[in-house]
Amino acid sequence: MSVSAMYPGTFDPITLGHEDLVRRASLIFDKVVVAIARDTGGKVPMFTFGERVQMAEDALSQYANVEIRGYSGLTVEYARDNGLAVIIRGLRAVSDFEYEFQLANMNRHLTEDVETVFLTPVTGTPSSRRHLCAKSPHSVEMSRVSSRPGSVRR
Repeated sequence: MSVSAMYPGTFDPITLGHEDLVRRASLIFDKVVVAIARDTGGKVPMFTFGERVQMAEDALSQYANVEIRGYSGLTVEYARDNGLAVIIRGLRAVSDFEYEFQLANMNRHLTEDVETVFLTPVTGTPSSRRHLCAKSPHSVEMSRVSSRPGSVRR
């Protein structure tokens, strides 16, 4: 049985933590679609949709079973309509769980054809802990002032 999964997000920008999650998901699922949301929920993105797609393609090109796609609309409907049985969500901290749990239950209410799987970051070594702080104000500001899109991926 072949199982395909979707890892949705704005990826603004894609980080080493995202890349690590995709790497591990690619070992679990036959196909992983990194689905980059065109809609950003009202937030003004640092990078254009096209730049976000390009950065993801550049960062994830070494994974043969990973595809990069843009999408709009409800994530769970995109997954269902494209035969993606699993939505992958990353949990950086316990505080993420409540929101993600509610989202997973709402998705299940909308369709029983798609499951949600949570992956947590790799921790334990100094080099792996840097993935945990990818959304810190410092790394976001570094990405904002960087002269090249994608040059700062932490």
